[in-house]
Amino acid sequence: MTGQQYPHFKVVRYGGMGKHKSRLWVYECKCGKRFIATSTDIQRSKVISCGCFKEEKAKVSGAVVQCHSILADGTN
Repeated sequence: MTGQQYPHFKVVRYGGMGKHKSRLWVYECKCGKRFIATSTDIQRSKVISCGCFKEEKAKVSGAVVQCHSILADGTN
């Protein structure tokens, strides 16, 4: 898996064995941070970044929700 590219990160190296004999891998996120996850979690899309993508998405979603609530109230 080393060197494999995903949309928000790439595989850096093998990280050893985790609980229940799961294989851990070290990944490097687009933001530069490194994180460890199992290949199964990656394949099942349980992990899509170091967490920065989730935070960024929440900020954007929050802005949209706030904008809609303002329009719903009829205020500017």
